[in-house]
Amino acid sequence: MKFYNTSFSNPQDTTRPQYELSGKNIYSTHDNPVQGPRLMPWFKMRGDKIYTTRHNPQGHTPLPWYSVKKNKVYTTVHNPTGHHAMPVFHLKRQ
Repeated sequence: MKFYNTSFSNPQDTTRPQYELSGKNIYSTHDNPVQGPRLMPWFKMRGDKIYTTRHNPQGHTPLPWYSVKKNKVYTTVHNPTGHHAMPVFHLKRQ
């Protein structure tokens, strides 16, 4: 499953996947212009919540940064950017 920016989060780059889910780990892809590909996962998915890992440069927290509803990803109140009503990513199976 791949994570694509929405027009809310980044209207200039909605066609290239920014992250990819492998098992329960979420990795940055080579299409992510800010972070580039990473060998270590920055996020981990548990149920419908996404948490940071110890490899995330902003640190690990036991509180979820994102929540998944259907095929959309939303920030939570624990995300440093705050909670938004608009999704920041949409998911596509590939």
